[in-house]
Amino acid sequence: MRSIFMGVKRIQEKELDYYLLADEMENTGENYGIQVCYANGDTDCVRGITFSQSQIMRLLVTLMEQTVTPVTLRDVVEDWLLQ
Repeated sequence: MRSIFMGVKRIQEKELDYYLLADEMENTGENYGIQVCYANGDTDCVRGITFSQSQIMRLLVTLMEQTVTPVTLRDVVEDWLLQ
């Protein structure tokens, strides 16, 4: 698994780091996920969201624009998958 730093957002004096996760899959390319971390160590990730790099990038941009936190990450990703 690779973890690629994609950006940082500040919310109420705390920094949130956003990472793209890429798992190499045999015969199918890469499977992408997202990790969101507070500087204090609180973190959550959702792996295996999509095989599409363009879709995961759109989702990641949306998460950063909306300042999604580790607490709400899974709910937001689930809603996105149901669209």
